[in-house]
Amino acid sequence: MASAAPASGAGVSGAATAESAQPLALEVRAAGVTAVPPSMHETAAYVTLHNPGEQDIVLVGASTPAAEHTMLMETVITDASGTSMSGMVEVQSLTVPAGGELAMASGGDHIMLMGLTQPLEEGQEMALTLQAQDGRTLELNAVVERP
Repeated sequence: MASAAPASGAGVSGAATAESAQPLALEVRAAGVTAVPPSMHETAAYVTLHNPGEQDIVLVGASTPAAEHTMLMETVITDASGTSMSGMVEVQSLTVPAGGELAMASGGDHIMLMGLTQPLEEGQEMALTLQAQDGRTLELNAVVERP
């Protein structure tokens, strides 16, 4: 279960434009964080976002008080000498297509949470802020869940 708070441009550097003053028009369909043992200091967040608008929305970052830093990631599959291998790579952005959906999931696009500031407990809600390329943000809550 996910919930979204009103979006704002607070804390984003650069001049505000009329567009960046508007809320980030994304619908949060799902938001979860993988529960990990207290000895682990990193985990992943998975968010499903729907863009009802007519323009793509490009996400360029995320933040949470629960982690020292975050990274936008995608999983890529390479074919090395006839053997398929998958791995994660950091990306500069993830796009929520106009009229479409970005479904982050295990084995696909996700947000890495590095340097967890406290142990995460199953069922706990974790605040997560997504930053768009145009300076707008979306604040939401993701539930910590078992994998």
